[in-house]
Amino acid sequence: MIPVTRTDCPPSLDPNDPDASGPKEFRKIRDMLANGETVKSDDFSAYGSRAVREALREMFHGKCAYCESKIAGSQDTDVEHYRPRRA
Repeated sequence: MIPVTRTDCPPSLDPNDPDASGPKEFRKIRDMLANGETVKSDDFSAYGSRAVREALREMFHGKCAYCESKIAGSQDTDVEHYRPRRA
């Protein structure tokens, strides 16, 4: 099991900054749900930023949080299980 030490929240996800992309996306999705709209995976983008990926890579020591295999430097990573996957 990988020991996880939380790093600072990337500025784009800072819940205390109403202009950050994470809180903006949260409000948009919350409003969509309140209006009875269907939320699709394409409606989510805040977790896909480079800063978020780098923070996760640092926290998990360059390994997949699920299977613990090394993530190659040239391999693009997916941030999954935070938001619905594309169908």
